[in-house]
Amino acid sequence: MHTFCDDTSYPNALILIPARLADETQLDALIVPDNDVLHMIDRGYFNFAKFETYCAERIRFVTLIKTNTIVNVIEELPIDLSSPITRHALGR
Repeated sequence: MHTFCDDTSYPNALILIPARLADETQLDALIVPDNDVLHMIDRGYFNFAKFETYCAERIRFVTLIKTNTIVNVIEELPIDLSSPITRHALGR
């Protein structure tokens, strides 16, 4: 089950697919083409080609990365020392 939430606090759209399909197959269906939306994407949807397309279309997103992902850091950003965040950086 793949969920979508807009300005509500509960899912207002669901996509049901058989378990044998990869999560990534539903990624485009969950993306809202609105530059004011920030998409939060789980590791199951990890697809660099789609991420490149989203960047070109200025679609904003955040994703968990896999442990073997190579990230080229563009800029280190400050973090509050009392925060649980261990690193904040812009990368490619």
